[in-house]
Amino acid sequence: MNRLLERTEYYRKKAERNLYLLTSQSLYAEYLILTGEYDKALLVSLKGLLNSPWFFRLQIDLGLSYLLKNELNSAKEEFKHALKIDPENPFAHLFLALTYIKMDRLREAEAILESGFEYNQDVNYIKDLLVYIYEIQGISVEEFSSNFAKIEEKVKEGFISSSSVLKIKEEEGGKVPYEVLYAISLIQEDRLSEAISVLERILIYHPYYPKALYNLGKVYSIIGDDLRKGENWKKAFEVNPLLPELKEEAKNIESVHIDINDLPEMKTLEKIIVEYILRKFKDILKPEKTEGSSEKVVADKEITEEVRGETAEIQAKEEETPEKEISEEVFTEEEKVEEKEISEEEILDKKTEEAPREIEIEETKETPQQKEISESKVFEETGSDTTEKGVEYFKDKGIEYLKKKMYREAIEMFTKALKEGKEKI
Repeated sequence: MNRLLERTEYYRKKAERNLYLLTSQSLYAEYLILTGEYDKALLVSLKGLLNSPWFFRLQIDLGLSYLLKNELNSAKEEFKHALKIDPENPFAHLFLALTYIKMDRLREAEAILESGFEYNQDVNYIKDLLVYIYEIQGISVEEFSSNFAKIEEKVKEGFISSSSVLKIKEEEGGKVPYEVLYAISLIQEDRLSEAISVLERILIYHPYYPKALYNLGKVYSIIGDDLRKGENWKKAFEVNPLLPELKEEAKNIESVHIDINDLPEMKTLEKIIVEYILRKFKDILKPEKTEGSSEKVVADKEITEEVRGETAEIQAKEEETPEKEISEEVFTEEEKVEEKEISEEEILDKKTEEAPREIEIEETKETPQQKEISESKVFEETGSDTTEKGVEYFKDKGIEYLKKKMYREAIEMFTKALKEGKEKI
């Protein structure tokens, strides 16, 4: 059994043992994506989000599953929801832009990439894709940089007054990240009650915005309210356990949803997943270089090499490591773990079976009569009275269908449940 499949199986078992362990659910979904089993990844992401709809990484995984299945409208909605959770996140911007590109909506892709670059000027994926979008539209490209990054740096150093930041925020149309900068400038001036008011106002409309939660916890830390500090930092940690601002504080946060031993692997897979998705889009982004089916084999070979070099690093003694131990290396690019080889041939054997292949979910055998009955059941359960049925109803029906191996129906029920839950966020 090669390394990639070993990790998939490891996280399958871990995720099935504890449905509320979000880090393991996400890693299982991402390994399913890397092995081309997009339907299974979709189910895992849906089930995980039903338990905890605020977990950002699973939200991205759900959008990616739809994107790779070419269900573009669903992918678009999930990435837009991800940006509602975290308006600054680079991955949500990148993947939403790719979705728009595939929908041939270049203007919208351009706007999303410009927003993503504004808050993440050091993320080369976004900058490179933005340059590409400019070029194919015939827009001349000059050297550009983000004003937001410069302002943020000066605010944190105390070089810009809150009144100046307020003016900038208004000039930028009241964008939420600028609201957070305004709150940070108030903290710098020791105007803590005003900072609390600003951050609480942000959280009314973006209740899981990690940076707002972190800074609200920081204010409470300054005034000595350890209870509220802990509540806000824990909430931010449960939304995004890799949040850079929480690097130090994460050591002392305990959560039933987060296994800190999963965090190094989550950090490693960030890059691998992005590279995998960009290679899948190679025929769209660089059509002049596409050479039929041979291009897919080359792309898969490149991903294989990436996986060999990265996933093999994380290992072998997860269950022996004390759960409360976490090192700063969790948040660095280079984990100092012994490398192990993945067999390139084994992964290619598996991956070249796809075109991309649809897993067993698409091959569920039903007689015409069974199909008619199951479809009528779904209609009855999702018809005009859906407003009377809550999240738990659809979730339970999804589990029931899953046990019967009625995968399409299970996905529909879980999707209904998640939609109901998101409307309450």
